[in-house]
Amino acid sequence: MASHKINIKIDLGGLIGELGRSVQRTISLVASGLRVKQHITSESLYLPDINVGMTYDRPIWTTDETQNEFVRWLLINGFRDVTESVSAFLESVHDVLSFWEIACYQQSKTEVTGGDWNRIIVGGHKSFNKRHFPDKLNHISSHEINIEAKLKNQVLTINATRNCLVHRRGVVLNVDLNIGGGLQIQWTKMVLILINKDGEKEVVPPFEADKGDKIALRNREEKKIFPLGTQIQFTVQEFSDICWCVFLFGNSLKDSIEKRGLELGLLKKTSDS
Repeated sequence: MASHKINIKIDLGGLIGELGRSVQRTISLVASGLRVKQHITSESLYLPDINVGMTYDRPIWTTDETQNEFVRWLLINGFRDVTESVSAFLESVHDVLSFWEIACYQQSKTEVTGGDWNRIIVGGHKSFNKRHFPDKLNHISSHEINIEAKLKNQVLTINATRNCLVHRRGVVLNVDLNIGGGLQIQWTKMVLILINKDGEKEVVPPFEADKGDKIALRNREEKKIFPLGTQIQFTVQEFSDICWCVFLFGNSLKDSIEKRGLELGLLKKTSDS
């Protein structure tokens, strides 16, 4: 029987592109909702464009309460969508590593059989999808992929917060506690730094700078604690910052995968690498 060589070409830029598109889609939807907040009234609590509808409870919100609940709903669901995009991103990462495992079989001149394909590609994909989020990260690390410790810890707390939203409607219970008396979420945010003869200081637009001052961007660690029994909620700025942290994590992981691919001889070094 003739042997055939499998050619596998993977663009790692597609990985971060997938995550970026997913995060941007959520940001766009949340932003659109926030911009119509002022047009929402207590009369908005009925479904439009239906022939027959039911009211299951009497409306109990004023216009201000309706607007506030809508904004909270937008930010909470936007947060959930962004968090779940990370899990989908990790599944794509695992698929890349699985194809590389097949490629390594071929490099060692070991025959790749249908059984190998089913075990590594098909079975591996199904098995990975069933793992919990922390297990997914650990499994990726087992492929000798370095995951930056700080960002890994941050996305773990982000996912823990998502679990509270999904399973306990956002009310922090004992099972959610990861710090004394509360659920702590951590992330990295981007801040503006003003640099002049007096040193560096963080600034918030709008601000006035002298002609000789320099402006720089920095990443700063941030955290928030939701005490036991309280409801999870975010500000618009916190939602935006968490989106940035998710993208930082994805880009860092993509870089680690690229480094591993070069070590295995599966990627060619470019002038930018």
